Amino acid sequence: MIRWERTVVMLRTAMMLLISKNRDKKALTSLQHHVSSIGVSIQMYQKRRTENAADVTNGIWTGPTLAILLLFGVGAMVMTSLSTIPEAYAAVDKFGVEMVYPTKTGGEQWFMNMINPSSDSRFAPKTTLTKNTDGSWKVKSDAVRMNVYTSTVYDQDNIATYNQKTLATKGYMQSSNDWKNIEMTGYVKLISGSGDTFTWYARGGKHSDSYECEGTAYKSWLWYNGRTEFAKEQVHPDTTTTAEKSVTGSLTGKWIGFKFVMYNFQNSGKTFVKLETWLDPDNDKDFVKVYEKVDSGGWGNDGAMCGGTSDQIITWGGPIATFRWDNANNVDIKWFSVREIRPPLA
Repeated sequence: MIRWERTVVMLRTAMMLLISKNRDKKALTSLQHHVSSIGVSIQMYQKRRTENAADVTNGIWTGPTLAILLLFGVGAMVMTSLSTIPEAYAAVDKFGVEMVYPTKTGGEQWFMNMINPSSDSRFAPKTTLTKNTDGSWKVKSDAVRMNVYTSTVYDQDNIATYNQKTLATKGYMQSSNDWKNIEMTGYVKLISGSGDTFTWYARGGKHSDSYECEGTAYKSWLWYNGRTEFAKEQVHPDTTTTAEKSVTGSLTGKWIGFKFVMYNFQNSGKTFVKLETWLDPDNDKDFVKVYEKVDSGGWGNDGAMCGGTSDQIITWGGPIATFRWDNANNVDIKWFSVREIRPPLA
């Protein structure tokens, strides 16, 4: 085998190694197709060289030229294919947990203090946490509302308006760094409890009957029986929900990772919101998407109560992200986090 052919074969081998590490099936198929074309091109050249030796030395199909064309062509095709690979597999967080989307450069981040959660001024668990021997924390309350603040923290006096049309224009409720395009993650182990949900939610402030219009949110509900659905809260406490979907078995007695992702994106000049629920049912820090929803309007009818349209899309951020559950008086938790992400469709 002459030198340039060895080079191309080495490139082909490198590309195959790259493919073997890629878990996106669509991109995998595309890459395999491009790499296979290298071998076909080599065979075509070898046949042509045998049939017409003059082409080897005089035409553009000379060995070195073909090698260069293959190198550049395959490189371009591989880069194109790589652009279709989701960034869900690109990195892990400080706990070694897979990040579905990358953290926004300079964006807000919060990670649970696994040594002493109560020492964190940005975390308001509002219940007693007891450390387990494995480093996780036990919660024995049947009505849990764990609030997480941005670095600006929560200050209701800094909320100038609850008018939803104004909030949509501003893009935030309290501060410009409110939780908006985010990925919320938490690992839970349900030891006793039934008939209710783990609920992650954000895009509002305090949820109270005294401040109905502050209590806006998108929510991901994970039922203890393994079903899930999304909810939209345009005014507290009223919600509109999607259909339920069965995504895993009973949550009782095992660790499960639960992520809720929400982000804005543009479509024909309008701002829509994408919601995604991801689970790690095997407690191996590896997630799979189980449910998604796009709010493009036509969902909900309570927005007019707070100055918006009846189906107002909640496109603004809020100062509080919340981890909630009810009717479960023995739950272990670990590796909670909230990160501002770089949306894939922004």
